[in-house]
Amino acid sequence: MQFSNDYENTLDKGRKGLQVEMSHLGVSAHPGRHQLGELRTTISKGAKHIELGWFGSGKGSIGQGKFNPEVHSSEEREAMRQLAKINKVSLSTHASMNIGSLSGMTQEGFSKTAQENTKHEIDRALGFAADVAQGGPVVVHVGEFPRPIFEATKEFNSPDAYFEAIKEEKETAPILLVDKETGKIKTLAPRGTKIQVENGTDEHGFTRFRETTMAELLEKKKETIIDMDEGKAAVEVYKDINRNELNLAKGEIGRAIAEAEILKRRAETESNESIKQMLIQESEHYKKIASAKKIEILRAEKQLDNTETIYEYGTRQSAEAIADEAIKAFRLEKEKKLEEHLWIAVENFEPNSYGSHPKELRVLIEESRKKMTERLKVEQNMSESQAKNVAADHIKATFDIGHANFWRKYFKGKPEDFNKW
Repeated sequence: MQFSNDYENTLDKGRKGLQVEMSHLGVSAHPGRHQLGELRTTISKGAKHIELGWFGSGKGSIGQGKFNPEVHSSEEREAMRQLAKINKVSLSTHASMNIGSLSGMTQEGFSKTAQENTKHEIDRALGFAADVAQGGPVVVHVGEFPRPIFEATKEFNSPDAYFEAIKEEKETAPILLVDKETGKIKTLAPRGTKIQVENGTDEHGFTRFRETTMAELLEKKKETIIDMDEGKAAVEVYKDINRNELNLAKGEIGRAIAEAEILKRRAETESNESIKQMLIQESEHYKKIASAKKIEILRAEKQLDNTETIYEYGTRQSAEAIADEAIKAFRLEKEKKLEEHLWIAVENFEPNSYGSHPKELRVLIEESRKKMTERLKVEQNMSESQAKNVAADHIKATFDIGHANFWRKYFKGKPEDFNKW
């Protein structure tokens, strides 16, 4: 009979394996409670790094359990700072988990108002971090705009190992575009959609049609211009489809103008004054129809020219917002003479939104640093190298492994292939 095995119990003497104590780990205070009490409790457990944060956004209320930076008074903030200092605990700050995207994305499209609301919540977190943590990271979840799961992982995907939110996502997911002037979303039909396209004329001169798919139209468009990616191809296909509709509308203008001219000539030869006036009125009516159609077409053509991919518009909006908040952090750091840099740490979150994949997170970091560098050169009269260094110090990323594991839900393949990814 054998009583020994390789299993180790935490009470075993001389046990091997990874030795981890509470003092080796950073922990998060409960974001649904007042952070002073949470800090005391967490310190008593032996933690040496603590992240403070909250769920609440907008107007805070202790009575209603809506905790945010505003419910923590200046005295309480000072108490937290001293508590951390005495116990030699380092602190970091997490902005509200319930704020919107930095890009300003809403159900109706991109909104400057929504973006400003998000930035306002980050402003409050920056003020809290400056008072309590004396600098350090202010962590912000990024979930900037919707995009299909398969698009984020297409370089990895293979027939035996791939990511997919729903069955045949590649064929059924709509292609999202944006009006860069208004921020409104435009939709191109999914890649699997069957479409009738012109295919010459028959022996009687009538237009013939053939059936194709949106995917084929995109591929053909990509072949027309060197290095055109699918996003740019989608914009061009969208313009082609809508220009065909505009051409039909232009035909209506021509018919309205022709009808107005016919009525005008009839009026010129009409001897009955009442009929003549009626013909003139009808002629003017058709002219107004033509004029209104022209304005409508000009507006539609402008909207077509303003079309770009959701990736172009969304990442630009996000980068500008991150850069703006990082500059505020830099200014606050100087104003309060903080012990360490106060910086924005963007963090991956939900796989369904842009920014959750590591390569997307990298794009957001790089683009926002570029934006901040350019602004610092103009607004602070910094050199290129100095501005780049300041931007690098104030815009960074936090990569959450737990959030990265959310992707497992959408993986189709062997567990070892997911681990490899």
